Amino acid sequence: VGSAKESTPRHWGAKAASLVHHVVVGLSSTYYLLKEYGTALYKVATGLDKSAALFLVNKPSPAATILADLSIGYMLYDMLVIDTWETDVALMAAHHLFAITLWPISSNLGYYQSWVLWFLSTEVSSIFLAFRWMLSESDRKRTPAYALNGLIFTGLFISIRVIPIPVWSLSYLLAPSPTEVHPGFTEVPRYATWCGYACLIPLALNAFWGYKVVIGFIKSANEFFSHDENPTK
Repeated sequence: VGSAKESTPRHWGAKAASLVHHVVVGLSSTYYLLKEYGTALYKVATGLDKSAALFLVNKPSPAATILADLSIGYMLYDMLVIDTWETDVALMAAHHLFAITLWPISSNLGYYQSWVLWFLSTEVSSIFLAFRWMLSESDRKRTPAYALNGLIFTGLFISIRVIPIPVWSLSYLLAPSPTEVHPGFTEVPRYATWCGYACLIPLALNAFWGYKVVIGFIKSANEFFSHDENPTK
């Protein structure tokens, strides 16, 4: 991340927009994920319940459709300000295009909506990623607030994005394909299974990003405490 002098109103506007998106979509998705699919997730995690796994695949969610549309709108805007991105530009661009392409398919078919809600709910951790940038650009990188924000971000990232991976993996192994025929269709479309294959990609990405987050946190913590020991550094 650059210094405060390098940031511009365009950067701050992009970060403010991302913060609003993460708060509204992330928190709303978390609420609907737990409300609509919480019991099924618990049954998969504790009892390897195949019927619960099928429920996670088959049950449509109007909330997931609305929130995915909101998030797609944000991603389209975010790609217009791609010059404000800091790192992993190619990976994040691929991530955005992947979501913009596949989430409408899930919404149209009504399958894998629980997965979409989980993906959207993980934006809760990004709230503190935005705060991290704002603190850094305000020359507060060596403050307790920055350290606390990093601790919260790392904890949420691991809790929301990484720890649930085994549960969602089990769910996929128990029910990799939809089985219910939704209104407007005479059978389950063959391409519906593609959504299931696509769901595995974010699992790998979250594991990869989780590793990077932990390494980054350790590096930041070492820098913070070494600064305390040597204030003139």
